[in-house]
Amino acid sequence: MTKIYDWQKKIMLHEVLMTNAQLLEAVLEQATGDDYDGCFTDRGRWEYMYLEEKLKERLAEWLK
Repeated sequence: MTKIYDWQKKIMLHEVLMTNAQLLEAVLEQATGDDYDGCFTDRGRWEYMYLEEKLKERLAEWLK
């Protein structure tokens, strides 16, 4: 079983409270990377992938 860190829990909780527009903005902002050279750190990659997946889920539900 994968351990969930406190910083991951904060992101998960924050995502639940976001509107769709806020989530879209967060995903677009994260897409630029979180490292000084535009790449991802392990944490940034996880956050981007998590938020992107949640956005896809919301959009799929909205399009039904």
